[in-house]
Formats: sequence, structure tokens, C-alpha cells
Amino acid sequence: MIARSQRRRWIGFGALIPLAFYVIADGFPSSEWRTFFLSPWYSDPWRLAALIWVGALPLVVIGASAAAAWFDVGLRSSARLVAHPQASRIVGVTFGALFLLAATQGAGAFAGVQYVSTKYETDAAAPLLDNDERALLERLEKHVPEGQVIANNPWNGGALAYAIADREVLVPHTGGKYDPRINEMLEGIAVGTPQACSLSREFNTRFVLDLGTQYVFPETPRAAPYHPISDIDPANASALTEVDREGDAVLYEITGC
Repeated sequence: MIARSQRRRWIGFGALIPLAFYVIADGFPSSEWRTFFLSPWYSDPWRLAALIWVGALPLVVIGASAAAAWFDVGLRSSARLVAHPQASRIVGVTFGALFLLAATQGAGAFAGVQYVSTKYETDAAAPLLDNDERALLERLEKHVPEGQVIANNPWNGGALAYAIADREVLVPHTGGKYDPRINEMLEGIAVGTPQACSLSREFNTRFVLDLGTQYVFPETPRAAPYHPISDIDPANASALTEVDREGDAVLYEITGC
């Protein structure tokens, strides 16, 4: 219908553009050309999946209008066969509305909400932030002065220090382009190498947050640069002094530089 109509072909293209971006985000590895098309934020296919409906909505409206027209024709034909056609039409429309409501807002929507909510739970085994980690973050403002930056791993919930404790973190998001020297600093900060110490001063970073290696996306290779400050062995952290601890969640101060 749309392909045959020159006036409506733009609607089809509007639906194909976000779909094409989704294919690029989900089907190709990170690269400069992919970032050029998508930017760091939309390199995440989950975000683009939510936007596909923006382009598809006109198609849905046209399809629903056509289906409603066919349904109305069928309803009028069947109404002629019953004693009370007006009542028959009311029952048919009501049934159709309830069916559409159940199909679009029923089990599928409930399952989606349940899946997403598990990613943001805070309990003893939560993938993003467990009870110990949350308790530590809520005490950060007692130890970290305003204006100081915390070295963190964004993949284990460390970036939430900004939201929960109002303290700036070095890497606020898992996506995006950051100064490549951050990786150099993280690599040597536990033992206080001269390069790492120099960079920590340049980045105004005096604290390190270690929330371990339990990630929302387990074993993601994108978390590899942050391994040196995740599950730190105190025996190999001569430049760090433990400031606060809750279970396995630890806040260190850089004291060996």
C-alpha cells in the first residue's frame, strides 16, 4: 500500500532509517565509522530498539486504520444477520478494543518491565549495586571532599557514586570517549608509578572506588581497562590506603604519590 503510493513512500523511509541504525549498532563492532553514524550514546542497540517505534508508528497507524476499515465492513455484514445490529456492533468494537489492549499491554509489557527491573535492584546479589556497595556509596560524602574526583569502574556500579553521593567520578558512563591517559593512570595507581601519580594529580583524583568484578554484563571485554582497580589485592596496593569498607566494597585514598 505504502510502496505503491508516491505520497506515502517517505513514511517507509522514516521507518527504515532507525532500523538501519539498529543493525549498525548491533551487528558491527565498535569503530570510528560506527561512532560517526551513531555517536557514543546510540551505539547501544537497546536505546535504538526503543526508538524504532518512532519511525514505525506511522506504519502502525496506517495498518490499524486499514484493519479497522476491514473490521467495520465485516461487522456491518454480520450485523445484518442478527436481530439487534446496533448491540452487535457495540459488542464487536468492545471485544476488538479489549483484544488490542491485551495484546499490546499484557504479558509482553509485563515481561519487559520485569526484565529491566532486575537490572536495577539493590539486594544481596544485585548485578548493578548490592546492599554493601550501596551502603558504602551513601557514606562517600563523609570521606570524599567536594571537588575531588573518584577513580571508578563504570561497569560495576561505581559511576553511581555521582547519583547517590553527589561526588564526581572519573568515568561517568560505560560508553563515550574518554582521555586515553585514564587507562594509564588506572594501570599503575595501585603501586603509585610516577606516570600514574602525575596523571592522578592532573585529573584531580585522590580516591579509588573498588566495587569488585560483578557486572551487569558479565565478562564484558569493555571492562578490561578497569580491572586494575576492581577487586584490588591490598598486598599489591602500596600506594592506596583503605578509608572505608562495607563487605567487599572498598574506598581507597591515594596516599603513595
